[in-house]
Amino acid sequence: MRAAMELFSSRSYSSVSVGEVASRAGVSKGALFHYFSSKLELAREALSRLLARTVSRPVRRIARSDEPLEEKLRRLLRLSLETARRYDARSLAFLIEAYSELRERGRASFVRDAYEESIGELASMLSGVSERPRARARLLAAVLDGLAVQYLISPEEFEGEALEELEGELEVVFSCRTSG
Repeated sequence: MRAAMELFSSRSYSSVSVGEVASRAGVSKGALFHYFSSKLELAREALSRLLARTVSRPVRRIARSDEPLEEKLRRLLRLSLETARRYDARSLAFLIEAYSELRERGRASFVRDAYEESIGELASMLSGVSERPRARARLLAAVLDGLAVQYLISPEEFEGEALEELEGELEVVFSCRTSG
């Protein structure tokens, strides 16, 4: 998995061969095919693990914590930016490319399931401050995703006071309190 993720996130998914993954992992192609029927199945498993590690588990942990809502929002923002920093645009490109191929073949439902699980966690977290927590959760996820993309473009815009201002505005918008 580690070898596959390193290769898939350093070059385009389509340009990586199963032989390269096997070589990087120190196993034969046959051994790799013993566990995965195709490169797409290997990508599916890599993507599933990536989503669990970077989205599902951390969002669940933050949403279910005993912290005040405002702190949860700050932590979610930091998680989003840290994930963008750590995995950068190449991993995002892998996610999009592999997801597109998996979707075409009817094998991408796990991505939707992971996304819906996270939306459910966020909706539970927001249930006390919104009459429509699921809609607000989708909006929060979209804002965090958009900020992660903006971070990839201009990371310097997310430092120091600028980050504190974003955290404050996120609190205002998603906890339904007034600014000030």
